[in-house]
Amino acid sequence: MEPDLASTGRFTPGAQSAAAGGGPSARALDGIRVLDLTGGIAGPLGVLQLAEHGADVIKVEPPGGRPGRALPASVVYDRSRRSVTLDLKDPDGARRFRELLATADVLVEAFAAGTMTRLGLDHAALRDEFPRLVYCSVPAWPTGSRFAGRAGYDALVSARAGLHWEVPSWRPGPVFQHSPVASLGAAYLVPVAIMGAIVARERTGRGQRVEVSLLQGAMTLTTQNWNWTDTGQHGLPNTFPSIHQAGIYECANGEWIHAAMVTGGKPTRTEGEILGIEDVAPAVLFTMPPAQRAAHEAKKAAAFATRDRAELIDELHAAGRNAEPIWPPHERFGHPQLQATGSVVEVVDPEAGPTTQIGPVVFLEKTPAAVAGPRPVAGAHTDEVLGALGRDTPGEDAHGQDTVVRAALGRAELDQRDLGPDAGRTSWSAHGGGSPAGSGGPLAGLRVIDFGQFLAGPFGPMLLADLGAEVIKVESIHADGMRHQNVGPFLGCQRGKRDIALDLKTPEGLEIALRLVATADIVHHNMQKGIADRLGIGYEHCKAARPDILYCNTYMYGPVGPYSHLGGLDPLGQAANGIEWEQGPVPAANPPLWYRYGHGDISAAIPSVLGLLVALFHRGRTGEGQSVWTSILHGSMLHTADSWVAADGTPSPRPALDREQLGLGALYRLYETRDGWLQLAAARPEHWTALCGALGRDDLAADPRVATAAARAESRAELTTLLAEAFRADAALAWRRRLDAAGVPAEISADTRNGETLLFDEDLVRLGLVTEYAHPIHGRVRQFGNLMTFDGTPTRQDRPVPLYGQHTREILTELGYDAATIDALHARRVVSSPPDDYPHPV
Repeated sequence: MEPDLASTGRFTPGAQSAAAGGGPSARALDGIRVLDLTGGIAGPLGVLQLAEHGADVIKVEPPGGRPGRALPASVVYDRSRRSVTLDLKDPDGARRFRELLATADVLVEAFAAGTMTRLGLDHAALRDEFPRLVYCSVPAWPTGSRFAGRAGYDALVSARAGLHWEVPSWRPGPVFQHSPVASLGAAYLVPVAIMGAIVARERTGRGQRVEVSLLQGAMTLTTQNWNWTDTGQHGLPNTFPSIHQAGIYECANGEWIHAAMVTGGKPTRTEGEILGIEDVAPAVLFTMPPAQRAAHEAKKAAAFATRDRAELIDELHAAGRNAEPIWPPHERFGHPQLQATGSVVEVVDPEAGPTTQIGPVVFLEKTPAAVAGPRPVAGAHTDEVLGALGRDTPGEDAHGQDTVVRAALGRAELDQRDLGPDAGRTSWSAHGGGSPAGSGGPLAGLRVIDFGQFLAGPFGPMLLADLGAEVIKVESIHADGMRHQNVGPFLGCQRGKRDIALDLKTPEGLEIALRLVATADIVHHNMQKGIADRLGIGYEHCKAARPDILYCNTYMYGPVGPYSHLGGLDPLGQAANGIEWEQGPVPAANPPLWYRYGHGDISAAIPSVLGLLVALFHRGRTGEGQSVWTSILHGSMLHTADSWVAADGTPSPRPALDREQLGLGALYRLYETRDGWLQLAAARPEHWTALCGALGRDDLAADPRVATAAARAESRAELTTLLAEAFRADAALAWRRRLDAAGVPAEISADTRNGETLLFDEDLVRLGLVTEYAHPIHGRVRQFGNLMTFDGTPTRQDRPVPLYGQHTREILTELGYDAATIDALHARRVVSSPPDDYPHPV
């Protein structure tokens, strides 16, 4: 499908999209300056999200530009910022950089361990001179861990973390993942960590160092699967076909579709009626004997194979059911829902020319995000930015602020001036919460009311709880649907909350809910369009209870557009954004493959936290609340953000996974050894020479068939065969030691048994990346700990997942209800507390 560009916004330097709803002056982070020293994926893509909410991002590059500029992904990752070139190894360049730091709020770096220390630019060297600076590090491995000095390519982190064994496929053994999940998980977290530190700074007056490692990014995608308890390990089944893989079918003309088994609404026709076959409920399907299930699946596959995909999707949608095409990433630019929400944009890159790209993925009602401009030419703004530092008379910097006054007043005084009448307050919500400065996490004192269920809704409030907010889960009187379905996903998105169970469909239940809202800063849920309004807890209802409320809805598709009435699940986001297509890989004649992590749910949830923190910062300046929304469809765009289309319709070049799902090339690939698997990441020219030596094949370094990167790409199959034979000759550990000694990046691809070996890794426990708490049903629970690390406002994750209605009486008492009234509310089933014969598995 060729993208329809008729409804897209056009972005040139300084221009804004009409679809995006506003220009730079309307954006929430105007006045925040970020110095970006990052390369790779996590840093640039994470910082991009701040830039498009209004931050003045200055890319600081070496003379000639950062090497990663040569990659097609740079066209997207490096847009919406300015570029300054400085040699940080040169004394004059280092001096000018420190002058630039005096104007900055945030520094983001992603260098190898020790690099910033050697440059004299580590946090310890800067914090006294720049006490309000937020210093964000994005290393591959956690600082202080035993592997902090190891090479940090995404595939190596995935190998050591065990991610290669987490996506079941049609063959045994590890699976190389086309989606760089460790880097992408970190890319979602980086802007959240930075905004958490900025928000904390307005309470404490101090900056701090924050860290998001690629290992933490990897663990972010495993939260519903890696949960060890005294009652066993809990997660989605790690078998093939996995749960949602069963919804993938080939239609007529070789086109693929992902049909959702659960839609969230009330369909008017069954799938069987639409396909002309017998209906079998999912719960029955998964309990069928294998032969009977296979026969039913064969009938379904035959029925799908006769249907035109586009016509079938329209028919499913008309019946209130949901499905998405599984196609290459670039074809999403023709998706009617993305076009209707202004999420397909045209950006005129100085080198690539007119390009079609994704737009921002989180939507703020009053301060909308917008693409600020294309990727700049390296050093394009050096004179402009550095010249402003050397002015002898007052002038305006990029923020429209007086640079000399900025330096004279000092960062603390200027920021208090900029923040307006609410600057410096230490707690937000009307309930009077709050913690001493620097304690309780960066969001201490914030109150959140969580009306969500399943995963895409509750995961965001759980992150807010992890960062110190008080989160109250308002649970249906009938219980969150996930409590009954799978313990693992529920454990992975509900910790740290208090729980009240009530019936919103009763007048008294609604009154209780709105009284809670009146005490809160944030309302969050993932209901389909219109449901919250019908229940009486829509944005206008909540705004009436608390005028400056921040209100967030995570959807499948969003509140506007032709698909806005539909619900859906994670796999639809994976399908529509080309994630399943590339993991098949379909171009190599494999079927599409669904990722078991739940990409789409996380992709909606984490941007919702970013949007709320940006909106919270804006409210601190103006006193103004607003609504925020994200969606599974839009959030999943970031996983393939590096896909864009040139003016002639040519898609950007992308690495191709091989048919065996083992790698992207002969030197970035999984290899089977005598006793296990090894991930090789010989990404640089010097790695190739060293690899030849480690193999005892120095002759290969000069062999014209493989001497250059281009020649090795041309001879990929032959080189892969040669290396595969070599690696099978020895054990994995022996090879890793040999390659370590030679300076060739490699890691053993570890099967961590659903994360168990990581959850009992003493290094990760010591660093807070693994936590343990006691649960009344499951005893000891071990799971992911800090997904973001804050040195000035440390966080804790030792508050357990609540039972159904566990805190109902406590919360009602805080709202002013007396014991007799609370008893009466229980008697009428307006509210509920855990019964003696507790019926839920969690």
